[in-house]
Amino acid sequence: MTIQQNLPRWTTSVDRSSIIYPSKWPVWVDEHSDGVDWHCPQCNALIGEKCHPRRILDILTCCPRCNILLAFPSRLPGECYTQGAISLPGRGCHLDESMYFSGKGMSIVAQSTVDAYDRECGRGQTDSQQELILDSKYLLDKVKVLENIFGTDLPSILDRHRKATSTRTPPKDPHRLVELLVYVRELSDCLSATDDLVNVDLDLNRLSEFLLASSMFHRWRHHPAISDLTRKIAKGTEVRHSVMLLGLASYIVDEVLPVELKEATALGRSADLVTRPVLHEELLIELKTPTALQSPRVQSLSSGEAQKILKKVLGAATSGSRKQLDAANSGMVAVGAFGITDKDFAVLNQAARDLLRELGSKKESRKPYLAGFLTVNAKAHVEFNETKPSTLRFASALEVNMIPYPGYKGALNVRPGIRTGGGILSPPGR
Repeated sequence: MTIQQNLPRWTTSVDRSSIIYPSKWPVWVDEHSDGVDWHCPQCNALIGEKCHPRRILDILTCCPRCNILLAFPSRLPGECYTQGAISLPGRGCHLDESMYFSGKGMSIVAQSTVDAYDRECGRGQTDSQQELILDSKYLLDKVKVLENIFGTDLPSILDRHRKATSTRTPPKDPHRLVELLVYVRELSDCLSATDDLVNVDLDLNRLSEFLLASSMFHRWRHHPAISDLTRKIAKGTEVRHSVMLLGLASYIVDEVLPVELKEATALGRSADLVTRPVLHEELLIELKTPTALQSPRVQSLSSGEAQKILKKVLGAATSGSRKQLDAANSGMVAVGAFGITDKDFAVLNQAARDLLRELGSKKESRKPYLAGFLTVNAKAHVEFNETKPSTLRFASALEVNMIPYPGYKGALNVRPGIRTGGGILSPPGR
């Protein structure tokens, strides 16, 4: 069903605006069956015919009949645009013929839209693979990023943590971020007294997790969803889940696939991430961070334990009244681990392949909307510098694997990535 709607008139500044000066109307024609007929409110000229409502974002167009300036819809804060969107520069351009959209995928956005999205998600920022000088000042600068989450409550929170952990029965599940802050402050004090790393209690998993958290909250500090995440973390809930969520979102964004952070609804049915490889197809990603996949582990991960973990997280994401994925959209389940060994991660990946192969081998494939698993491991990569004992090459990085589900019947092409070991999502036919 086609909706008739007027485009609003643009009366404010056109600085940095992307403006189209067309010679005929309709300016845009969407060959997809449904959409919006956009009209000029003054002369009723048809500007856009059957356009998907989010096909054109933040673009101004001059009405070819009456010459007033009109505005297409704006991108909402935090909203992602489609993969492969065409961006128009911040200046006027002329269009002599109507532009036809023949496929589902292509969309047009202003360059200012891309710039605003990049600022929100920190695209282009990275602290990975840097030469890290382990000195007190560097660590304290990183500490301040995370201490800001607690605001004026930090002194009392630290005091409660010290009292609780010094008792004979310390809490089984202490505030993870406070734990990391206390450890790194102690490490900073130790480093201020010595330059020899041999004399330092260097826990690479904790240091890696701390630096990942600091880097991610700094990177996403301009995103509208960050306030909701910081509130949860300040309360001590979902600390590792939030850090892994931002890390995974960063990985997907850096693979040139815009992603959107979703806030939980009252029913708890919102997936953590959504991306739009094409306009008419969303891919929902639900992240789980099982405690059993967090270092330190007492024993190596067995195939049986890995299968049990994966079945549990898959069931939680796709079954019951509080499921986050269903047949309405294609979906993936991301499984996040912290600091598990390469051997354990390999076991997890093989178990995921085996489980999905088993599900897909049924006569009627179960969960045909499931695109597969994403397995993620936050880990430290370290190279010591023999000539400078206090200097090391340190990366707090994510290892990501995409494991497609052979029983997936959705419209997207999902296949393992070659370049990064992650994965590729593309529209049908690519």
